[in-house]
Amino acid sequence: MHVYLEMRAGCQGKSGTLRGKYPLNLQLGGYSASVRINLRSGAGSVACDENREMLRGTVGMALGMYFTPSSFTPARYDDAIKRLEEAGAGSPPGRLYHVAMEADGLIQVFDVWESEASFQAFGKTLLPIMKDLGADPGQPQASPVHNMIKG
Repeated sequence: MHVYLEMRAGCQGKSGTLRGKYPLNLQLGGYSASVRINLRSGAGSVACDENREMLRGTVGMALGMYFTPSSFTPARYDDAIKRLEEAGAGSPPGRLYHVAMEADGLIQVFDVWESEASFQAFGKTLLPIMKDLGADPGQPQASPVHNMIKG
């Protein structure tokens, strides 16, 4: 199993996006999974004061969205990301985190959004792309975020 991760980070006037394919370590006894990535690159450290300030006050309003789209292969996911970037929506306003996980040859997505309004605005760009790719996003499982911890 692999996780496709995209995270925006910025500190001290620097910003960037981390993308890649990383192994996901599962522990059956503890029913847990974790991905640990060192973001100390040109993008700066996620744990810096600027990012803490950015997240302060958003947790009570943030929404976690979990999707299990049908027919959404890694190739279709990569194509969707390329099309979103071409449409100027690769890092949409209001999305705090985006994680794409591969299970049984299909991509599942977990996003954290500042608000339902920002998620809905992004959907106006995403849904036509998904339809064109022949992938049905289905209904997301949406839940209020209780807490977010970086690092």
